[in-house]
Amino acid sequence: MEGLRLQPFIDLETGEQTGQEALSVLSAGIKPEHFFPTFAPDVCLLQFFDQMDIVSQMKLTTPSFLNLPVRVLAEPECLRRLTQVRVCYRRNIVIEVQDPAEIVIAEERMADAVMRGVSTLRCYGWQVWLDDLTYSVWRELSRAGMQFDGVKIDRTELAYPQSLEPLVKQARKLVVNQENNILIEGIETEDDLARARKSGASWGQGFLWPEKKITFR
Repeated sequence: MEGLRLQPFIDLETGEQTGQEALSVLSAGIKPEHFFPTFAPDVCLLQFFDQMDIVSQMKLTTPSFLNLPVRVLAEPECLRRLTQVRVCYRRNIVIEVQDPAEIVIAEERMADAVMRGVSTLRCYGWQVWLDDLTYSVWRELSRAGMQFDGVKIDRTELAYPQSLEPLVKQARKLVVNQENNILIEGIETEDDLARARKSGASWGQGFLWPEKKITFR
């Protein structure tokens, strides 16, 4: 990891920044989609803790979202280590659960373990958001009764404006307490922004807004 990218989350009504996602900067030529899936759950967790330490030292005023693959939440030892993180470290950190499609295709035992993991983390005071929601994933997670503190809707859904608003409404059913915690990913143009605002979502993320880069020396 050569640094971090901090992609801002923007309130679609006010234009104010409401948070940021911390993403690792890898060496040139290394693609994240090929690199990170090779990590074992405990290695993913170490990466998460490294990011958490860096972000915590920055003393940002808005919540920082850090990614964890679903397979990490299905591992009892990884879950135990997350529950032991001090409140002072996780006060402004949000867990973003990646690859929700893996929950859908997983064996029932793993899906149940992930659901228990999310519930356990929330009981310990962690905020847990779901990443990359699509219509097909929503149907399965809804049937399973899974709930989160917020939901990020996959960037591919922006290409279907007629179904985006219904998906936002359905996504709210997966959110506990704060039904406005719905974010649209992949906003790159003013047209994308207009569609996101019309959908009824509260937050937006994408290259339309400049990200901050931190390089490790």
